[in-house]
Amino acid sequence: MLIGLQLGAGSLVGCRKDSPEKTEVAPSKDSVKQSYEGLKTQFSGLTTKFADMRKQIEALPPDLPGLGEVRGKLFTAEEVLGVTGAKLTWLSGRLDAALQAEKGDELQQVSKEIAETADEIRQIDRVSLEVSHQLLPLERTAALRPKAPDAGSASFARVLPTGYEVKAAEGGVEQRLIELIEDPKRKVDKTTWFDFDRQLFASGGSKLDAERAKDQLQNVFEILKAYPTVKLTIGGYTDAAGPAAANKKLSTERAQAVKKELVRLGVAAPRLDAGGKEHPICAASGTEECKDKSRRVAVRVTAK
Repeated sequence: MLIGLQLGAGSLVGCRKDSPEKTEVAPSKDSVKQSYEGLKTQFSGLTTKFADMRKQIEALPPDLPGLGEVRGKLFTAEEVLGVTGAKLTWLSGRLDAALQAEKGDELQQVSKEIAETADEIRQIDRVSLEVSHQLLPLERTAALRPKAPDAGSASFARVLPTGYEVKAAEGGVEQRLIELIEDPKRKVDKTTWFDFDRQLFASGGSKLDAERAKDQLQNVFEILKAYPTVKLTIGGYTDAAGPAAANKKLSTERAQAVKKELVRLGVAAPRLDAGGKEHPICAASGTEECKDKSRRVAVRVTAK
């Protein structure tokens, strides 16, 4: 037993004594060149990916909720990628010099710097994946927004008694309002509501989507100006998600936002009433497209 312990101890001591300290193996010229070429390929792929994502962002409505954060993240990553590109150019010169001088220590240093740069590129690539994943729901939200017709594509046109020409979508709120107002046989009632046919609000808020709403609100203002005895009630709506009290508050704020804008354009405030309504098109479990349609504003003629 004693002999066995002594042998074991001697073996352990021998291991400590005879084991050489770890030394870094000098990389070969070919392996360093291959690493650098691989780095250039990764950088080129990332550059293309970021250019594609920039095009995706530029195609989205600038007021889309959450877009600013994603855009900022992309632009910051692009700046870092630009610095990395400059570093790659610098590394190319370092590598050429090390290969020509045939100095192993310099080649080893360049190899370390290539590895560090590869790690930086991996971090940038992770950010690109995050941005790519965040863009998907933003694109879906943007796709659900009805597109506002421009003057060239409007299919309904009517010259009002004031001389103003209304141009709008066929069957839109402008056409329906004018037809009810001008038809002496049609009476006002409490059930005839006309939905605005362009998205007026950013999802989940009461701030007007000014760019998409301005033409239609201008048209409504001109209609009220042309028919000074007409009065309207404005109803705001939300989807069925969330607490009922919060939804009612939000829908009221949306209606008030439209009233405020029409008053700013020149409509006398007493001609407009505004409040929240509780008539979502679909349940909380409905599709995103259906819930988007529930987040709307409608008007009802209360006097002709």
